[in-house]
Amino acid sequence: MPYCSQPGQPDKSQVYRWLDENDDFRDQYARAREEQADKLFREIIEIADDKSGDCITTSDGKPIVDHENIQRSRLRVDARKWAAAKLAPKKYGDRVEHDVKGGVHFQPQILIQCSRDREDEQVKIATHHEPSELQ
Repeated sequence: MPYCSQPGQPDKSQVYRWLDENDDFRDQYARAREEQADKLFREIIEIADDKSGDCITTSDGKPIVDHENIQRSRLRVDARKWAAAKLAPKKYGDRVEHDVKGGVHFQPQILIQCSRDREDEQVKIATHHEPSELQ
């Protein structure tokens, strides 16, 4: 929190305490982080669209590609993408999805069989069998 290192501003531990204790402050802080991530996103688009400096002219008038400028722009975009993902992970973070397909059932099936006179109650637990296989 660079803001907290400025003179006359609250200490970082105080800000964390406010976040823990004050719902309104926590909501405002979350909105500020979201807005900061949105600003970084807008900067990413500006950097990606800006092609000035991608070509330079040599002393003999020949245009050549300035690979260093292009790499620096890529680094600036990547740094902002990373920061935006940390500030607003639900909006700008990587999405991880798990798609499980197939008919595999991992829940054990429990079958309780009772005899007619109820003295011989048996509990059979089946983990890999259909209930019809236990009878």
